[in-house]
Amino acid sequence: MGELVTNTPIDYHQLVLKIERHQSMLHNFSEKLGSYTCEPTDYQCFTQVSDLKYNIRELLEDQQGVLAAIRNKANDLNLVKAINELFERFGRIEQQIAAYLIATNPYQ
Repeated sequence: MGELVTNTPIDYHQLVLKIERHQSMLHNFSEKLGSYTCEPTDYQCFTQVSDLKYNIRELLEDQQGVLAAIRNKANDLNLVKAINELFERFGRIEQQIAAYLIATNPYQ
């Protein structure tokens, strides 16, 4: 997957909106994983849900740090790398949650 933030002038407002949207989605994912409809049925599912919840918490914390840096107007190459990493991690978590939900759906 290519870089989501390139060397062109950075629109920080758009990045903040995208990260905040991701945060909202992560909160929804977390609530969904805590729902009775997604209860783990065996030990493997339990560990998978635990790992997903941990990864969501970690990503949310990292997003808060990046948002603070953006709001402080930090214009740094490391910030661009951190933002790209956040977007990639969000995509991976989204795929893992989708795979878990498909695997545990009793109505298939």
